[in-house]
Amino acid sequence: MISLAEDKKMLGYGSLGSYSNISHFVTTRRGGCSKDAYATFNCSPFTDDEMEHVRRNQELLFEAMPVKLSELIIPHQTHGVKNLVIDRGFALSEGERRVRLEGIDALMTDIPGCCICISTADCIPILLYDKQHQAIAAVHAGWRGTVNFIVGHTLERMRAVYGTVGEEVVACIGPGISLESFEVGDEVYEAFRLNGFDMSRISCRNANTG
Repeated sequence: MISLAEDKKMLGYGSLGSYSNISHFVTTRRGGCSKDAYATFNCSPFTDDEMEHVRRNQELLFEAMPVKLSELIIPHQTHGVKNLVIDRGFALSEGERRVRLEGIDALMTDIPGCCICISTADCIPILLYDKQHQAIAAVHAGWRGTVNFIVGHTLERMRAVYGTVGEEVVACIGPGISLESFEVGDEVYEAFRLNGFDMSRISCRNANTG
């Protein structure tokens, strides 16, 4: 990844640098005002962080972006596979919008100037860009979403809505927890194995803990 800001509080994907018609970013923990577990640059309202801190962090993000933003569309993720299309009919009241964003782990849109976001800590953020139809998607891929093929579900929805085909999609995988740090039980291993994942590629057994 590349740094999008001198203080390294925002990162970007080098592979998207040649597409001048889209902007993207990955925030880090640096540069905000949140404290304790959310220190310091937490922009998600779906946390126990103080809302004033979240609001100020979002303002700092807007100030740092090379394009003018006034709003982040952030879903309340639940580690499922549900996705939501953000279209021009999404401009509803704040209460209605929160209802539609509940339980959503992937957003997609083709509206210029619309900033869709997902929040991750250990989980993996994935950005999809359909070059042909100028559509984007932001995907929250934790282990539950991954084992249930959330990226496939998202691409299928993009195909139905925008006509997306895989050959025209640029996929960027963001920072997340490493193989060495993500220890799970046999039930998680079995869930992936039973769904056809190549376990020799994506897992190793800890000799000390089992």
